[in-house]
Amino acid sequence: MNFEPFDSEFEFNKEVLSEDFKDYQLISIKSWLRETLKSTKKLSSNNVSLSNELFVLPLNEIFRQTFSPNFELFWDSIVVNSKLFRNILSYVLQTSATEYQANKLERILGRTGSAYAVSTSKKSQKIAQGISVNKNVSKLLYRVSKVTSEQAAPILNTNALIQEAWDAFYGLKPNYEKVTTRCTDALAGILRDKFYPDDKKPQLGKLLGQLISSPEKFSIPGETIFDKEQFLRLMDNFTSIRGDHQTGTGRKPTKDEAKFVLHYTISAAHLLSLK
Repeated sequence: MNFEPFDSEFEFNKEVLSEDFKDYQLISIKSWLRETLKSTKKLSSNNVSLSNELFVLPLNEIFRQTFSPNFELFWDSIVVNSKLFRNILSYVLQTSATEYQANKLERILGRTGSAYAVSTSKKSQKIAQGISVNKNVSKLLYRVSKVTSEQAAPILNTNALIQEAWDAFYGLKPNYEKVTTRCTDALAGILRDKFYPDDKKPQLGKLLGQLISSPEKFSIPGETIFDKEQFLRLMDNFTSIRGDHQTGTGRKPTKDEAKFVLHYTISAAHLLSLK
């Protein structure tokens, strides 16, 4: 639903986001939480009692707190702490929500200017010996602009390592070192698949060295307007950030460095996927 307000005071800046949960958000989120927990039999049909076995006891163990099995008391205890509240929402998304329910929470958060967004990706899960299925798994991340997320989506949906890097950067607990390691591993795999398919143990530095010394082997669209070697050497800089911490080389990347590595990797993956 698109709404065009009559008065400018109701035209809210979509770039202004809040990490706090406002009363007008909480009304809808509370309804969403009840609906989601009831659908998995973790809340009684009369909206009063939470299942000890299916919900309260696992939550107590994971969060190392004691929660009430009464829904209203449980709600009152989590809503006063934004950090606890957002982690409870992420837990419910990961363990109870369907794709429809995840999308519903994202609509609530998106409409109300929340700094948090719901991310859904496919994860391979083993269901029996030798049998795995892809399952949608949702979690709470920090919100990025719609344009940025839409541009990244095709790559995130097809490359699990880059999806992990995205989650590590925009997750509730950012891990910039993980962003860099996942991106370098992803780039090594992409370059191997495209140019050296017989390489059983691809290493980014080694692959880049081979391509730089054999520029005729490396070709991507638009190479007549940029320096191919510089394109590759930018990736080579990622390996020096990642380094080998077991031998004392390398260092932890800064937030800005990790952000550049992530979005450069997404752009490179786009270019290298083009025919």
